[in-house]
Amino acid sequence: MIPQWRTEEILRGALRRLGVQVEYRSVLIALAEDETDAIATIRSPDGTEHIRSPYVIAADGAASTARKLVGVAFDGVTRDDQRFLTADVRTTQLDRSYWHNWSRPDNPAARVSICPLPGTDTFQFVAPLLPGDNPVPDLPTIQRLFDERSDRVAVTFDEVLWGTEHRANERLASRFRVGRVFLVGDAAHALPAAGGQGLNTAVQDSHNLGWKIAAVLRGAPEKLLDSYEEERRPIAARLMKGLAAPDDRGEVADIFQLRNNYRGRRLSVETRQTPGIVQAGDRAPDAPLRLSDGSQLRLFEFMREGNLTALAFGDEATKGCRVIADQCCPADAPRILDVRNESSSTADALQETYGVNDDDVLFLIRPDGHIGLAAEDHFAERLNGYLACLTPSGMARR
Repeated sequence: MIPQWRTEEILRGALRRLGVQVEYRSVLIALAEDETDAIATIRSPDGTEHIRSPYVIAADGAASTARKLVGVAFDGVTRDDQRFLTADVRTTQLDRSYWHNWSRPDNPAARVSICPLPGTDTFQFVAPLLPGDNPVPDLPTIQRLFDERSDRVAVTFDEVLWGTEHRANERLASRFRVGRVFLVGDAAHALPAAGGQGLNTAVQDSHNLGWKIAAVLRGAPEKLLDSYEEERRPIAARLMKGLAAPDDRGEVADIFQLRNNYRGRRLSVETRQTPGIVQAGDRAPDAPLRLSDGSQLRLFEFMREGNLTALAFGDEATKGCRVIADQCCPADAPRILDVRNESSSTADALQETYGVNDDDVLFLIRPDGHIGLAAEDHFAERLNGYLACLTPSGMARR
């Protein structure tokens, strides 16, 4: 529902606020690495330069140059039987309160969809292409397709801002990591179009990898990065098979991807004898909070800073968390929520949401919103052991 140019504008603005400027007309032409860095060779109008960096994140789309340079296979199919003409168009003759659709009664495949793009004065025009159709996405073509498929409804298009022919791809990279190079988003997978799965999965890839690279650059064990492919590739593989297909643990995806989990993976440590409805590896569910200082917010807002969050139910769980947090550098210390004391009026709702009874329980929530550790005893010891995988072993402890 958001036009591509607007998505890029938002991301560029966020990067500028972090002191990063996007460079255009710059092309990756070679990748190499040595014992300490990856070396990217970039060609731009100013010439050729070599950039050294500990890691390269290849987010360069389905035609990824980086993926080809490191020799990763991109197996799957291009669905030539599923082609679409997509364009951003302007017209003043359609109500922007509705998503408009027409199709020919004698051929339902000959349809056209026109969706208002919020925050703009444009619509997105989408028309499946039939066998033999080889149109140019210009104004006459779009007007002709609309007239034919709407039975000449009185709508005239004034301008085409952008257009393309899209072929459905279903492809999966054989690996998501080669040495110091990581593939994310469409460079790693081309998924069915239903429900924006490609973008949704790409954002999750990036969040999963980003906090791990940040931790390793601060001194966490480098093997933390091995968990990226282990956690993300099965998600993409399952979606490529179809939303009804189970993954390697027998679990089925949903189109909203809210049930994606990493249960059984190396960073999902479930130590309880009888786990509840929410377990290590699950996406941490949201819940309302009313803190002791009177402030009202959501758990997701409490977690928004992107640090580790310790959700402690009970005095012993809280005490164990604080013992370890006091030994950590600020960047690696979990933010602790003492549920029953700091949010007593909403504690019952939180306990119900997380399947917790009156016993002491600890959930450590990762920066990407998934539960890394679930424990019901030996809280300080279990938390300390888990943090050893995520934080610098020597630097994190005072």
